[in-house]
Amino acid sequence: MGDTNVDNAKSPTFNLPDRQWEYLLDRLNKEETLLFVGPGILPFPGYDSLEDALCKYLQDKSGEEMAPFIDKFYRDDKFFMLNDRDKNESLWNFMSYYRDFFKEHKEELAEAKSVLRKLAEIPFSTIVTLSPNTLIEEAYGEDFAFHTDFYNKKKKPKDFVPGRKDDPLVYYMRGKMTADESMVISHNDLFDYLESIYEAKSMDADLKNLLKNSKYYIFLGLPLESWYMQLLVRMFDFHVDTPRVLALKRFPERFWDQKTVYEDLYKLKFYDSKSLDFIDQLHQRCEDANLLKEVTGGAATANFDRDAEQFLTLLKAGHHEQSLSVLEELSVKYLSEPAKYSEYFGDLTLGASNYRSAHRNYNINLITYDKFQVEEAKLTSFLNMQFANLKALVDE
Repeated sequence: MGDTNVDNAKSPTFNLPDRQWEYLLDRLNKEETLLFVGPGILPFPGYDSLEDALCKYLQDKSGEEMAPFIDKFYRDDKFFMLNDRDKNESLWNFMSYYRDFFKEHKEELAEAKSVLRKLAEIPFSTIVTLSPNTLIEEAYGEDFAFHTDFYNKKKKPKDFVPGRKDDPLVYYMRGKMTADESMVISHNDLFDYLESIYEAKSMDADLKNLLKNSKYYIFLGLPLESWYMQLLVRMFDFHVDTPRVLALKRFPERFWDQKTVYEDLYKLKFYDSKSLDFIDQLHQRCEDANLLKEVTGGAATANFDRDAEQFLTLLKAGHHEQSLSVLEELSVKYLSEPAKYSEYFGDLTLGASNYRSAHRNYNINLITYDKFQVEEAKLTSFLNMQFANLKALVDE
C-alpha cells in the first residue's frame, strides 16, 4: 500500500476516448462490469488516505494501553502483528478501537463518504472492496437496494446471491469490521486467506466464477505495488478472452517492474491519473446517459424481495425449521417496531410454538410420524399465510 496514496496524488487528468466510454457504459448497463475498489480512493484531512489515518490512530491507542495490543506495524503492507500473549484480548481491543475511529471522526469522513456516494449511484452490479469498513453501506443507505457478503475464515460461505444493477452485491474481500473473526489484519491472516481461497473453503464457487468471468474490470485505489496483490489477481485469473481491465494507478519509480508484470501477465491497462477524477467523469457520463440510479424510496422492498428468495426456496424444498427461522429473521429485520405490529408477531410466535412443540413430541415418541406430518402441513400453510402478511406490511 506504499508510503503515499499515489492514486490521488498530483497526476494528469483522466482521459478516455468517447468510443471507449460508450463501451464501458454498455458493459455497465449489461451487468458485465466488476469494480475492485481499495483504500487508496478514500481521502482523509491531513493524511494521504483514510487508511493512513486509521493505522496511525490504532498505533496511538495501542501505545496508550498498559499492555499494548499491537506488537508491530508493517508500513508497506499495512498489516499488523498483534500482541500474542493474549490473542483474544488483543483482537478485541484492536477491533474495538477500529470501530471507534469511524464513530469519532464523522466530520473528517465527509469527503470519503461523498466519493462512495457517487459509486453507489453508478449502476455497478458487483463491487469487491478491500476496505473492511462499512462506509460504502452508508453510501447506499436507505436510498438504494444492495446486499453484502464477506470473507469469513471461521465460517462456510453463504449461498451466493448475484448482484444486479438495482440490487448490487458488495463483497468484502478482506473481511468486514462488524465481524472480528473475519478480518485480514496480519500476514498470518493473509496466508490463511490465500490458502482457504485455493482450497475453495471460504468463497462460493459461483462468486469465484463471477470474479473470473466478467467482461470489464475496473481497479481503483488498489495496493497493486504490494507483493500479495499479484497473488490475489492470479487467483482470479481472467477466463474471458481479452477482457478489458482498466486500472487507475500511479507507480513510483521503484515499483515500475511490478507495473510491467501486471501489463505483461494480466493485460492491465494503467492510467496515470487520479481515481477520483475517473469516478467524477464516470458519474457524469452515467448522468448524461440517464444511467444513474434514482432514489425511489423502494430500497426496503427491493431488499425484502431479494432476502425472501431464500425463505421461498427453503419452503419449497420442505425445510420446515429452516423456513420458520428465516421468516422470524425477516420479520425482525423488516418490522423494526415490534410493538407496532404486535398482532403479527403474536401470530408468528403462536404458530412457531405449535410446530416446535409438535417436533419435540415427535422426537420423544409422544406422537406418531403420521401426526407429525399433519403438523408439518399445517406449518407450511401457516408460513405461506404469514409471509403474505409480512410482505403486505413491508409494502405499506
